Amino acid sequence: MRQQKSPLVVGRPGDVVAVDIGDGEFCYLRLNQFGRGVLPFLSRGLVRELSKFPSFSPRFFTQIWVYDSDTTPTFHIGHVPFATAEESYGQPMFYPPDPIESCYKIYGVFNGLCSIIKPVTESDVAGLERFHRYQPPELHGLLFSRHKDWVYLEP
Repeated sequence: MRQQKSPLVVGRPGDVVAVDIGDGEFCYLRLNQFGRGVLPFLSRGLVRELSKFPSFSPRFFTQIWVYDSDTTPTFHIGHVPFATAEESYGQPMFYPPDPIESCYKIYGVFNGLCSIIKPVTESDVAGLERFHRYQPPELHGLLFSRHKDWVYLEP
């Protein structure tokens, strides 16, 4: 039997997806054209009603990479359209200098096209998230390394 693709892979901008982060806890992501917005709450038990969500504004943005073999439970919760196409792009991210290219680069959607802007200075990337792709099983560690004060919804 073929495994069904995760809603993190087949979703569309505006979809809200719950990801099991272990021990019966879930995080909620809003899909953008570029990346995923991590909503500012978690739950102990799956919350399937969008009306219980206090916000659809992300606490931060991240990139998710899902292998076909990944078995992390994910659930499509619903769809909340973005007000504008530009809002659906998500936040640009940056690549730091590396041994091959000694400049910062900004990666994101600009005027509807995914592109990399380079070179830029460190001050140009101030306030942007560093581009890094996470696997669904890495979300728990990411969430709690970034913030300790999560609000929990009641299922």
